[in-house]
Formats: sequence, C-alpha cells, structure tokens
Amino acid sequence: MHIIIDAEPDLDRYAGAFRYVLRDAYRKVRILGAILAVLGVVLLALGTDAWPFGVGLLVIGVLYVIYIPRKSVRTSIRALPLVMRQPQRIEIGDPGVRILSPLMSTEYAWAAFEKTQEIPGQLLLMLGKRQVLPVPITTVPPEQLAELRDFLANRAFVRQ
Repeated sequence: MHIIIDAEPDLDRYAGAFRYVLRDAYRKVRILGAILAVLGVVLLALGTDAWPFGVGLLVIGVLYVIYIPRKSVRTSIRALPLVMRQPQRIEIGDPGVRILSPLMSTEYAWAAFEKTQEIPGQLLLMLGKRQVLPVPITTVPPEQLAELRDFLANRAFVRQ
C-alpha cells in the first residue's frame, strides 16, 4: 500500500482535530459551567442580597459553556507554528507515515501511533491522548480509502 496525499494548509481541518481531541475536556468545562449557571439562577430566584453573586455565577457559567471552548480552539489555531501552515505531502505506506513540507520532513513508524480515528473529512492518527496528526482524506480515491481503512483495521494499536 502506498497512498500520497497533497494537503494545502487548512485551519478548519486543524480546528476539527482540536475539537475532537479536546472533547472530553470541553465536556467537563461545559458541565462545570452549567452547574455554575444553575447556581446563579437559584441565587437570583431566591431574591436574597446575594443577587450580585448570582449574576456573577450565571455569567461565568455561560462563559464556561459557550465562550471558553470556542476561544481555546481559536487560540490553538493562531498558535500553530509556521511549519504546520505549509503545504504538506503525506505519504502513507506499510512502514508508516511520512510528512514532507518546504520546512520539514518527518517519518512515523506505525508503532508510534496509539490509535486512529476517522472523523468527517479526515483521519486522525493519535500519537498520544492529546497529540494528533490530522490527515485529510477527502481527496483520496474511494478504492485507496477502502484499502487504507482495511489496513488500519488490521493494525494492532495500543488503544483502539
């Protein structure tokens, strides 16, 4: 098997990968925000002198539920190094994955990946719990994509 993917820099692809990798952390942040917001509403409903504290809890809760997860993705995208903002050639084969760009060349053996996950438009090769290599698969011909899926299904990754 040898698949070559020429990928232009795509910030939306990276954003999707970040959202996927951080989904558990975002869930915890949103639950905490919901709890704070509910406590704020309860304090407001009680009509006590603690209403400023209730408003504060409500605002902080809404920020945790809506703003903080979105802001963290935008911040991560802005912090992407120049090397990740270059066109890349991704070569996937039996020995592993090779990434070439004008600024770098990197090779990973399949043993480096803990697991793989396919999300819409990309294949995420997980190097760790929070470290991911997003590979765009929208331009891969269907027969090669099927071959890649079969190949990955027969690999023994650390975490499945």
